[in-house]
Amino acid sequence: MNDSVRSPFRATQGRTTTTIAVLAALVMLALLALSPLIRAAEFEAGSVRLESLVPDDCYFFASFGGVDHCERNAASLGLYQLWQEPEVQAFAKNIVTMVRSQVEQPGMPVSKILDLMRGRVSIAVGDQTLVKGVVPVPAFVIGVDTGNKTEAFRQSFSMMLDGMLQHHGGPNAVKRSTFRFGQFEINDLHIAEANASLCYTYVDSMFLLGLNKYYLQRVLGNIGKANARTLEHDEAFHRTMTKLGNPDSTYLAYVNFRGFTNKLGPWMPPEVSEYLDLFGIHNVDGIALASVPAGTGSRELLYVDAPGEKTGLLRILAPKPAGMKALAFAPPETAFFLSTTLDLKGAYDEAMHILQTVNEQYFTMFQAKLHGAEGKIGLSLEKDLLAALGGEVSLFAGLPAGGGVIPEVVAVVGVKDRAAFERCLAVPLSMAPNLQFKTLEYEGSQVKYLPAQAGGPPITPSYAIVDDLMVIGTSPNSVKQVIHSRTEKRPCLADNPEFKAARAQLIGKDPCCFQYIDLKRIVTALYATAAPFLQGVQGQVDQMGIPVDMALLPTVDTLAKHLSAAASAWSSDGDGILAEGVSPFGLGAISTLAFAAASSLEKASIPDTHRGVVRAEAVPAPEHGRGVSRSDAVEPSKPSNASRAASPSRDADRFYEKKDWANAVKAYRSVVEATPNDGSAWFNLGFSLHSLREYDDAIQAFQKAAELNPRRKALSLFNVACGYAQKTEKDHAFEWLRKALDAGLDPKQLEGDSDLEGLRGDPRFGELTKKVY
Repeated sequence: MNDSVRSPFRATQGRTTTTIAVLAALVMLALLALSPLIRAAEFEAGSVRLESLVPDDCYFFASFGGVDHCERNAASLGLYQLWQEPEVQAFAKNIVTMVRSQVEQPGMPVSKILDLMRGRVSIAVGDQTLVKGVVPVPAFVIGVDTGNKTEAFRQSFSMMLDGMLQHHGGPNAVKRSTFRFGQFEINDLHIAEANASLCYTYVDSMFLLGLNKYYLQRVLGNIGKANARTLEHDEAFHRTMTKLGNPDSTYLAYVNFRGFTNKLGPWMPPEVSEYLDLFGIHNVDGIALASVPAGTGSRELLYVDAPGEKTGLLRILAPKPAGMKALAFAPPETAFFLSTTLDLKGAYDEAMHILQTVNEQYFTMFQAKLHGAEGKIGLSLEKDLLAALGGEVSLFAGLPAGGGVIPEVVAVVGVKDRAAFERCLAVPLSMAPNLQFKTLEYEGSQVKYLPAQAGGPPITPSYAIVDDLMVIGTSPNSVKQVIHSRTEKRPCLADNPEFKAARAQLIGKDPCCFQYIDLKRIVTALYATAAPFLQGVQGQVDQMGIPVDMALLPTVDTLAKHLSAAASAWSSDGDGILAEGVSPFGLGAISTLAFAAASSLEKASIPDTHRGVVRAEAVPAPEHGRGVSRSDAVEPSKPSNASRAASPSRDADRFYEKKDWANAVKAYRSVVEATPNDGSAWFNLGFSLHSLREYDDAIQAFQKAAELNPRRKALSLFNVACGYAQKTEKDHAFEWLRKALDAGLDPKQLEGDSDLEGLRGDPRFGELTKKVY
């Protein structure tokens, strides 16, 4: 059996430890607590913050939070409330078990892993260092705030470090030593083959780790120094944090762009520097990405710090604020709304300038082709069309009131010169004689529409020009609705409470672009269409090895009641550009959910002998069937239909969980008679029969399960072997053990299983275990 199926902490004899493997393993250990699925922690009084220690020439800084803070803030999170729903718990039970079985390692339970992630975690990259004297890698320092759990962190870190070193070549692969730097004792893990070190120490309640010692020493040298120039004193960093509201964030990432380009500039090819200037990137001092709690979700923030005049792409991204006139025309039940201001003339000029600078020959060719096309149609893109259009563009869509998912879409485009725009519009229409638009009069405006074609989509493209707006819709009624809204005041999207709540959570003022999504309305409509399909793909789900029962999908009401609307915008000021979004599905919200849910894994226990096996909740093993029971537990059978009503499979599962094996056998026989391809039911039938010592029937059931349920094939084959072992048919038992191992059975399953006691004195058992180990 391949070594990869064994415990990752089992020492491997004769393995040559490579430089990359050792270094990667130790860096992974250091970065384990740096998953972006974490939340910013509240600090103990007097706690050290990494940004107050690292030098101000640090060009990348990231800060993540910890499990403790996640747990405190999860209660208000819509996704966490959804996670607590009994329907969701039942649906996700097997997935949670599988994830835990993959994460938790022997001797390192989930609680110990979480000990490394309870406080705030930060990383700073300030330079490059050489591995083996030639390979440049970022010089970094990681800081973990251990708070009042420092001792638990020390124990968990030491335990994981010992396991990693043993797995990658044993203690001789890494030389461990200590040295002093001022008042600090630093532990040095030197990897001889890489000629590199990981150095770590503790400062108050903070754990500090760095690649090689010099950057860590620079950080430690700032402790207690009154005039230290650290990142928090950097003007761009301070300005960026102020613009973001000095966020207590789920995560924060900051790129000191000015420092980055200054350090790497001498190594950049001249054309790269030229392109940075061309696109206006030389205006940028820093870029920050953050997530903060917002209502029942999270607010994602991106700030580009670029004080002064905007050029290149920054000029295009920072036009005047969007007027959002279309808000007054969008009905309250609008599912999607988008409004933006586009500097069309500015974008055209910048595009031409960039193309000319990058490649003069291509620019000349493009201009010639463009002028040729304009000459044929008698229309100038720049002088006619762009000059006639205004900068505001809006789009909104609503779902049909009677059901369905095909939306009614309306686009509203600002028109600066109506007469010039109508001339521009007439040119392409005159060149397409097959487009026979019909006209109807409505409240003083002409609505033109193209009748739907037989056999085509049920869409009637329509448009009208109303004063300074061009309205385009998927039907005449959608255009008429906008026209009517201009003449009669009535409730609109701006009056929708969900819309108001989402918009109020955005901190930017006068956005250049704004977007709103009614997630509750959209999910409700889509779920009605998707649920029957999802419940019908159980066979494909089983083949992919995903441990879920699609018949247990939560109801749409359960999902919808925990969803809130999403909104996003970007805005510009004299210092930079702020892009932001609020959503129940933001990365910050998902991060909080993930770690709050992960912390609950401590409450369950998974025996090491089940490592890597996908199981449901453990069922205590009867004395006579311990081997089979330890291999698995009840796997919910698929009902014959998607209803929530009582079914034979549900009854069978309940008998199984109560260890009422006789009634479970009767019930599962009914299930497999009705649905003979239900591999889960065959497996549970075999388990129940084995528990009653009806080994012949159990063997047949497990053989059937192996054919029908690929995800549990190895376990089914193993349980066939257990049945033959109990019948003292050793030849057959060894035959099926080999089949189970070939199918991927965890070899540890052979250890200590009472069903196999009669085989252990046989030389074949020793040969088999020797082969796999």
